[in-house]
Amino acid sequence: MSMDYLYIRAWGRLLKSYLYYIQGEVEKAREDNAPEDATFKDSNGTWHRWSEMADSNPNKHTVAAYVEMMKEQTQ
Repeated sequence: MSMDYLYIRAWGRLLKSYLYYIQGEVEKAREDNAPEDATFKDSNGTWHRWSEMADSNPNKHTVAAYVEMMKEQTQ
């Protein structure tokens, strides 16, 4: 299993999205050549990035923790 777009995967996990939905979002990101730290694409077609989230946003830390867990699982 390819483990690109970990932040989209982590964002989906945070939102308790179904796996098929997360995989669809990853496919969209690949097609769009989205930044590797993209988290989601809004209705205007803009990819939002983890690195642009405010440090005060509690979701930023949760997503980072999920990404680290996924990295550890693939080692």
